[in-house]
Amino acid sequence: MRKSNDVEEPLLPVEESQPINGDASKNERVTPVLVLLVLAIVLSAFNFGYNIGVINSPKGAITCANSASGSDTCLSTLNSWSSLVPSCIPMSESEWSYVVSAWTIGGLIGGLTGGRLADQFGRRNSLIINTSFFLVGAMLMFFSINFAMLLIGRIVSGYASGVSTVVVPMFLGEVSPSRLRGAIGTLNQLMITIGILVAQLMAIGLSSCPGWRYLLGGVQAAVAILQAVLLILSPRSPSWLISKGKKVDATDALEKIRGTANVHYELKTLSEAAQASNSSGKFTDLFASHLIKPLIIGVGLQMAQQLSGINAVFYYSTSIFQKAGVSNSSVATAIIGIINVVATIVTTFLMDKAGRRSLVLISQVGQVIFLILLALSMIFSDHMGTAGSYILVGSVLLFVCSFAIGMGPVPWIIISEIFPSSIRGYAMSIAVGVNWISNFIVALTFPAIEGALGSYTFLLFGAVVFAFTIFTFFLVPETKGKSIEEITGHAKQVQ
Repeated sequence: MRKSNDVEEPLLPVEESQPINGDASKNERVTPVLVLLVLAIVLSAFNFGYNIGVINSPKGAITCANSASGSDTCLSTLNSWSSLVPSCIPMSESEWSYVVSAWTIGGLIGGLTGGRLADQFGRRNSLIINTSFFLVGAMLMFFSINFAMLLIGRIVSGYASGVSTVVVPMFLGEVSPSRLRGAIGTLNQLMITIGILVAQLMAIGLSSCPGWRYLLGGVQAAVAILQAVLLILSPRSPSWLISKGKKVDATDALEKIRGTANVHYELKTLSEAAQASNSSGKFTDLFASHLIKPLIIGVGLQMAQQLSGINAVFYYSTSIFQKAGVSNSSVATAIIGIINVVATIVTTFLMDKAGRRSLVLISQVGQVIFLILLALSMIFSDHMGTAGSYILVGSVLLFVCSFAIGMGPVPWIIISEIFPSSIRGYAMSIAVGVNWISNFIVALTFPAIEGALGSYTFLLFGAVVFAFTIFTFFLVPETKGKSIEEITGHAKQVQ
């Protein structure tokens, strides 16, 4: 019988005669507890993706704009849905752009503080706390009576989404067997894409008054409650427990996750990694000479992900299609979501075969090609007629597909792999903070950039992606097949 959780206990050493590789390989399997834990973790990623996709189609219903064309009765029934809240909230175009981009402000704050939460309270407990922010944000949006309340709801939901972008990939990386870490890590991006798709599909039927309230608030609240329940039933991160000196708790957690009591070798590896990296890591440790390059890589990949313009497509695809004369623009937007999910599922099977770096390079080259085609289809749309609309839709779909096979999931996986556990939270907070700043810039400035550059807008994004392709080719290492301890324990592999 083990001692109390408050009493530290030395890890059992690996017997000299024990086949170490065999011991490790027995744990490279999927257990029911691991499945439950992974599902509980990635529900945060679902809500993150849902928030990306949910704001696209219901603009007219939310802002009362649909009534202007006679397609809805939102404005005429402004106070008839409920004695507490109006059916819609009149607002200007600039106010609407603030509602769209406010989510990224909250995300930035959550991204910058999420690592601290994860290191202080643990990966699991920080996600449990975070479900309350998803729930509060959902309720604020559901019961919004004015622009300010809707804006605050978006900010709070963004904060919860920002925390999840730090904690989810970190937690997944720490509980996954080395052989499956790439595939399991890809589930973060897969659930983001599923969240986007679910939002887009539901928007087809709920972009109405007062349907948008259920669209913005109802689903997010339900998922947050489900996640809180599942997390309470799930074990904590053995890696975090080891870093805090809670070896008994770490042993219990790892035995549950791996479905075996034969976890001595993995615990020994985690303990040695924690000792080598100094478990009392400080923020200033990030700027040690051997960690500067990993930090540049992590930040660069997060910038590359957002400055490609991917979220401009997700936020404004319906408007882009409408301006290009595409009928059924909401359906076309939903098809984007389907393509995104399918491509990410394919990537799940490729991640641990093709390698992280290779997928990023293939993804970026594809993005450059299809951004150029998208821009050309818009520039010459007057001369191409119906064919131009088909090329535009096809280019958008292939651009999203190219993103999904590499630049969607891989930056989240690499950032969880190239830093020692003692400062992983700080490192991921910085990188994810940069991601959210880039996201905010794109969300807020895209309408202005499109107004200034018109059809040439996506050529600008293409040039940015090309520059980051060069960055990837020369700086980003291959981490496939290496344990986190191998990657962070040998400076040469990340320098």
